[in-house]
Amino acid sequence: MKYTTEFDEFFKKYAPEFADWQLFKAQAIVESNLNPDARSIVNGQPGAIGLMQIMPETGKELGFTEEELLDPEKNIKAGCEYMKQKFYDWTPGIDDCEERLKFAFASYNAGTGNIRKAQKYAVKNGLEAQDWSVVGLCLRKFTGDANTRQTVNYVAKIFRIHRELQEGKC
Repeated sequence: MKYTTEFDEFFKKYAPEFADWQLFKAQAIVESNLNPDARSIVNGQPGAIGLMQIMPETGKELGFTEEELLDPEKNIKAGCEYMKQKFYDWTPGIDDCEERLKFAFASYNAGTGNIRKAQKYAVKNGLEAQDWSVVGLCLRKFTGDANTRQTVNYVAKIFRIHRELQEGKC
């Protein structure tokens, strides 16, 4: 499937230095299918906004108004800034950069607190706590089967779409 290149300049401009900009485009594809008008509903209430599906409260913490989050450039900037925070939440702690990115994407999706609980559970049970595939399985203890599958699939889809973008398949 071919995706629009309309927002590529913003991904290139705001992508954190530790990862390829196409990784964040892949994230936006998973989040909103690159729809700048996307809005989610959470518990019957308005939820995340825009390409990167930023929650208004998160946007506010990052210095963006809800109205600004409707602007594709500002939404991508906010999403990339938030991902930078999530990435550095796992530094130090996760040595491998790709694994750290997986933990960061999982944190973006399921919350850092839930991922940390799963990691502590892995440590307590003698499992490899720097391996997302192991910690992802432990997440079920804290978020349930459906939410765990959603988060594990979210991370996997981002990396799959990123590979396809790099190979020119989409």
